Amino acid sequence: MLAPKALALALLLPLLVSALDAASNDVVVTEDAFDMNVLREIYVGNDTSSDLEISNRVGSDTKQDLWFDGAILDHNDPQSGTWKQRYQYNDEWYGGAGSPVFLYINGEWEAKAATVSERRSTMNEMAKRHKAMVVAVEHRYYGDSIPNGDQTDSAMKKHLTSDEALADLVHKRATFHAFFTKEHDLQGAPWIAWGYSYAGMLSAWFKLKYPTLVAGAVSSSAPVQAQVDMKEYAEGVTRGLMHHGGQECVDHVRSAMTDLHALVDADSDDLYAKFGVCGKLGSTRSKYLFEWNMAHAFKGMAQYKTLNGHSLASTCHYLKNQANGATALDRLSTWYMSFTKACPPKTQTPTPTTDQPGWVWNRLLKQTANNQFGQWAYQTCKEFGFLQTTSSGTTPFAGLEFISPNNVFSYSSCARFGIDRRQLILNVMATNAKYGGWDIDVENVLFTNGEIDPWAGLSVTKQPKNPKSRFIVIKGATHCEDAYLPWSAGPLKDAIQ
Repeated sequence: MLAPKALALALLLPLLVSALDAASNDVVVTEDAFDMNVLREIYVGNDTSSDLEISNRVGSDTKQDLWFDGAILDHNDPQSGTWKQRYQYNDEWYGGAGSPVFLYINGEWEAKAATVSERRSTMNEMAKRHKAMVVAVEHRYYGDSIPNGDQTDSAMKKHLTSDEALADLVHKRATFHAFFTKEHDLQGAPWIAWGYSYAGMLSAWFKLKYPTLVAGAVSSSAPVQAQVDMKEYAEGVTRGLMHHGGQECVDHVRSAMTDLHALVDADSDDLYAKFGVCGKLGSTRSKYLFEWNMAHAFKGMAQYKTLNGHSLASTCHYLKNQANGATALDRLSTWYMSFTKACPPKTQTPTPTTDQPGWVWNRLLKQTANNQFGQWAYQTCKEFGFLQTTSSGTTPFAGLEFISPNNVFSYSSCARFGIDRRQLILNVMATNAKYGGWDIDVENVLFTNGEIDPWAGLSVTKQPKNPKSRFIVIKGATHCEDAYLPWSAGPLKDAIQ
């Protein structure tokens, strides 16, 4: 347990909150890994690295990969054995006894050593200011932290849960927290957890489950509310369209999507001419995949700001310009074909991995032992849901009727793991009952979100239930944008300062 004096003197979170209080008034507005990999496959090439990975944005690795070989396989079974878990640390800013430890929790991605040293990282800037040691731990079953090298479905079903991931960090038995504390003589040092996206969920839950062993947490862009039908994601994309292009842009997108669905539903030859579809779509599954792919082009721009050089702002500008086509559908077509791969002439045989979106999806959904889609797909089915649909009638994507809750579930990977619709609902309910969802009751957690982040709808965007925790919504910002220091002045920079 932390000494009260050390906790009082070194709690970082109130320092962060006070900095936010001093920021400009326009910062706070007081009022959704999987997808981008496929888009990269279709639009860019064969890079299937996860864009959910915050660490991919950092520079060259400057710190060494290290291994904790005492990680417990099953924290509920003393006889389950141990495995090796990767971690990195940086002590160049550490101020010695009494100074804090910043624990960076990795999520559904491969850990990068540069995470603990990258100069543009908000966490590292705060570590420098507050003389903190920084340590990052890789999530079990991601990257090279594969328990006993076993990444089979049966292994994941037994040992891949958020509970086990949290217990890897600190548990009543000797795990990483105890190991690292002893290794670096950190007795009494306050620990602050940092996490982004899914890892932001973990950072908040870390403080919830182990309140005496972690002083506070920063939970950025964290969808703590598990939900089967995540209609909020499309609603978030709509906020982005409104922000960048106004109601006119939203109306053009709505008109284009409605007309596009009519072509898809009829399996029209116009799909070949206008959108490069190779032959007939045929099945409901292929029609769903095509519409899903189109919607996720917009979702990719909303979550990551740009997709192959396109942004919501530039797309809205294009779709509003009638010089680019007589109808909204025509403009959507020329926009889409400007960066997607064209279908080969009908006299040629399409190449499955590049020409037909449905074939790409089939290959990626199939998953392999080293494919991180498998781990995250399992976790969403086992605990979180997060099935992104167009069921909200308020969004311009509602016209894409093949992206229905029924189809999204039917073509998800849940059946692969033996999880039917009823079980998925029960799993999501159990997760919210365990952690609290939107009503999470935890102190000393700072919840940060971007105003137009599609995942913000499932995060904490108003005063948390516990008065000792705080929130901030950053105007004009999107997913995890506060992870790195901005170059120019504005609400994001003000919030971080």
